[in-house]
Amino acid sequence: MAFQEAFQIAEEDFQQKVEDGQGKKRNHNKLDSVRVSNGHVVSGLGMGNLSVNHFRSILGEIDANVDPTLPLNFFPRTLLIEDANFMIRLITK
Repeated sequence: MAFQEAFQIAEEDFQQKVEDGQGKKRNHNKLDSVRVSNGHVVSGLGMGNLSVNHFRSILGEIDANVDPTLPLNFFPRTLLIEDANFMIRLITK
């Protein structure tokens, strides 16, 4: 019970400091506008489309015709079973 009370008091103190402007708030990095290569400034709702188009140009788009599952034999076994058993053997002094 003492821990909960101490935690609650600390939280209330922190909230009071934040309200008074003394506490450390999280600094969220935020872009308000961007000047694109053609010289235009993009801001507001256009920032979302600009970001999506930027990452789409880097990462590409999803091809809906590609099967995302891998066949069971996609990674062929390259280790003989004897070698695997040797690697997991019981070792004593």
